[in-house]
Amino acid sequence: MEQKRTRRAFFFDRDGVVNLRVVGDYIRAPEQFRLLPDVGEALLRAHDEGYLAVVITNQRGIARGMMSAESVDKVHSTMQATLEERVGDRFDAIYLCPHGTDDQCDCRKPKPGMLLAAAREIGIDLSKSWIIGDSTSDVEAGRRAGCSTAYLETGVDEEVRADVIGRSLEEIIDKIFGAQRSGNQAT
Repeated sequence: MEQKRTRRAFFFDRDGVVNLRVVGDYIRAPEQFRLLPDVGEALLRAHDEGYLAVVITNQRGIARGMMSAESVDKVHSTMQATLEERVGDRFDAIYLCPHGTDDQCDCRKPKPGMLLAAAREIGIDLSKSWIIGDSTSDVEAGRRAGCSTAYLETGVDEEVRADVIGRSLEEIIDKIFGAQRSGNQAT
């Protein structure tokens, strides 16, 4: 049964936004997971403002046989437990795409399938929601789903066009909520 889409959400890309990215590799085990410093505060602020907080992540290492779905679940359990321990909060949902680039799925970013599934399954109004990512594919997935977009500058993708651009998660959240309070479009 489809829920009425009345809730707002922040969609957070995982690798590079929530946790430290392992360059040239995958986070295959919980001991490799390193939560980035601004995540707990961003999560608390999102919830305080009435937003759901949802992780969306491409994990093609599963399709490539480099890790199992179970090992990714263990990484996500570690992520949630770390947040609980540090700030007493956790993400409301986690969506992942386990497919490879040639699998022709609808969920691998930049396709919007994970966002559309979350909207359908937990009642999210995508037009009132944000995606925060560190790549062109994250921003494009959000745009295709009808979300506002925020780009976390990492120096990897240049010239990404997003509604908000910032050098830290804290800066992005400040810009979004500052603009909402003043009634302006966030930039």
